[in-house]
Amino acid sequence: MIDPNDPHVKDTRSPLAKALGDRGIAVHILDLYDGTGHDLDGIPMALRTVSNAIRVKATADALRFLTGPQCGMTEEYLYGTDSGRGEMNLELMVQLLAVALVEPAPPHRPIAKDADTLRQLLDATEIQQIFDVYGDWLAERNPLSHAKSMEEVDAVLAALGKGTIPASRLTSFDSSTLRSALASLAVRLARLTSSSSLLSPPSTDTAETPTSDD
Repeated sequence: MIDPNDPHVKDTRSPLAKALGDRGIAVHILDLYDGTGHDLDGIPMALRTVSNAIRVKATADALRFLTGPQCGMTEEYLYGTDSGRGEMNLELMVQLLAVALVEPAPPHRPIAKDADTLRQLLDATEIQQIFDVYGDWLAERNPLSHAKSMEEVDAVLAALGKGTIPASRLTSFDSSTLRSALASLAVRLARLTSSSSLLSPPSTDTAETPTSDD
């Protein structure tokens, strides 16, 4: 095994890869079926974040599967009709969950070997239910991007600024949300400081003129 701390080992990764390569992945324990008596009740499962590259690949794989010989659908049908878009959305969920649905314990191995295996293990309702939980979790991690109005953005930023959001919630936010929040709060602080300076009355203190002894 190569020791990255060995002075003779040259790290050829880009600065961005070095910064992000060891940060790990965020994982959310899936307790959707706990205590329900469902077939999946008691089976340990979790959801993990995926990179944008995986999302792009999942879309391509979904299209390839649905237009391939096994399904034989056309792109016109998949993108041009409501039922086709439903098929595409469902298969995209399958492709993403094949990567994102993992074992809770490190190293968080995927539950299914691939999308074909997951498709055999879960029915359409279960896939939709699990993906809904996945979507809600991702939205919680990035509340600013899912805000429907500036008022909702302001509410999140105000809660961050006042410290009313618990630390446990902050640790679940993704880095882009925290960076956006910090940048926005910094701008607000700068504006408040500038406004305070403009509103402050000018100093009325004048140097005392020494009295003449004459």
